[in-house]
Order: sequence, then structure tokens, then C-alpha cells
Amino acid sequence: MLATETPQPLADEGDILLLCDSCDNACHLSCCNPPLKRVPKGDWFCIECTAKQEAAAAEAAAAAAKAK
Repeated sequence: MLATETPQPLADEGDILLLCDSCDNACHLSCCNPPLKRVPKGDWFCIECTAKQEAAAAEAAAAAAKAK
């Protein structure tokens, strides 16, 4: 490629799959809730793993409140 050529995207945005950093579940950018326009920086977790993390955090908070 010449230095003056514009690089072409490798795939349409709809073709990009995100892999969950916890379970390797895959999701298209446009299928995320809410839909994403670009790959997020850092870790990304699927809706199932996000729900598990939120439930675990709620349980831990409830246990800590109960222990007081």
C-alpha cells in the first residue's frame, strides 16, 4: 500500500464480534444492549456475566450490611 492510500476497514461494523472477557460469549456490536458503535476500550462482559457480577456484588453488600 502506498503512503497516500487510505486504509480500508477490515469489516463492516455489523461483522465485528465482541468476546466476553469472562466466558468468551460473542456478541455483534449492533446486538449489544445498548448497541455499540465501536469496540470499547478495556474489558467487556456479556449481559449474562454482567448480571452475575451485579448479583454477586448485591449479595456481598447484603452480607456486609448483615454483619454490622
